[in-house]
Amino acid sequence: MLSPSEVEARWSFIVHLDDELLKGGAITSAKTDLLVQNVDIAYCNGAPLAAIILAASAIEVHLRFELQIDESTSLASLIDRSGLGSSIIEDLHDLRRERNRWVHPREEEGDDWIYNDVAGLETLDPLARSAVRLVRVVLYDNPWV
Repeated sequence: MLSPSEVEARWSFIVHLDDELLKGGAITSAKTDLLVQNVDIAYCNGAPLAAIILAASAIEVHLRFELQIDESTSLASLIDRSGLGSSIIEDLHDLRRERNRWVHPREEEGDDWIYNDVAGLETLDPLARSAVRLVRVVLYDNPWV
């Protein structure tokens, strides 16, 4: 459980990300907005796994909206078609792979870390923080001025 000051620091981090990355306005769908809101709530309240999974979903929904591509196209293909910079595309594929690891679990992937890090705050929290940033990088890439 996060302390109130930790929760406040996380919300402050998000506000600073928006100040840093948003240049103009962003056009998103209502579904994207809802997912991003839940990414933020999950991250700020110490649910990093939820934040990671929701961030990947928000990015997928936004790329479908932005590129006007149907639902049969994979997230990997959407990422490759996004037109984003190569380092962002690489980060998006890393996030996609991490999301897939949890959404499509394999028994042979050990769970040794669970015994020492039940909430995933040590292991997953840095990934969730990165996912929160990456959502905004994608959403704010094509600003509406």
